[in-house]
Amino acid sequence: MKKKAYFVVVSLLIGVFCLADLTLSQEHRLNFDNEKAGGQASGLLPHLGNWEIRRDATAPSKPNIYAQTSTKSIEDYFPLAFVPNLAYRDFVATVKIKPISGEMDQSGGIVFRANGSDNYYVLRIEALRGSMAVYKTVRGKRSMIVWAKADIKSNHWQALRVEVKGDKIEGFVDGQRVLTLYDSTFLDEGSIGIWTKSDAVTYFDDLTISKAD
Repeated sequence: MKKKAYFVVVSLLIGVFCLADLTLSQEHRLNFDNEKAGGQASGLLPHLGNWEIRRDATAPSKPNIYAQTSTKSIEDYFPLAFVPNLAYRDFVATVKIKPISGEMDQSGGIVFRANGSDNYYVLRIEALRGSMAVYKTVRGKRSMIVWAKADIKSNHWQALRVEVKGDKIEGFVDGQRVLTLYDSTFLDEGSIGIWTKSDAVTYFDDLTISKAD
C-alpha cells in the first residue's frame, strides 16, 4: 500500500506573496458577464445544487455572478460545478466568493485534482466560523487536512486563491497567505471547479485558472 503523509504549516503572515517557483501559462477565465441572467454558465458543469446566473450590483466584474442557491440542510451535501475539458496538476486558481446565507454553513471553495465527484481536494472559506480549510474526499469519504482562522465575512466579496505544485498546497484570502500544507493523496492532474456545502447560498465571480509549467 502506498504510504500517504502530509505536513502542515499554518502561516498568518501578512504581506505580498510571490510566484517565483511557478511559471504560469494557459490562463482560463470566467466572469459570467456575457451570460443570460437566470440561465446556466456556459463554462461550468454543475453537479448537485441549484446554480444560475444572476445580476448583482456588487459584482467584482459587473453585471453578472454565478450563484448556488440550494438551501438543503444536509451535512454531507456538496454542490459542485466543474470546468469541463480542463485538467491540471500544478496550477494557480482564483475566484471571488460572497457568502450570502446559511444556518449550517456559509462557505465557498475551489475544488481541484478531482477525479469525479467522489475524489478531490477542496480549499474552502467559511463565514460563520471565520475560517479556511483544506479537505480531501477519497472514494466519497471526506476528511479535513488542515484548518485555520481567517477573516471571512458574510455578504462581502473575498478573493480566494489556491496555488498547487507537487504535494504543496497554499491558500490565500485577498492576497494574504493563510495556510500551507503538504499532502500526497492526489498527485495526478484532475478537474477544477467551485464548491459549496449544505444550506450555503454563495455567489461566485471572476474564476481564473492558470497552468503552472
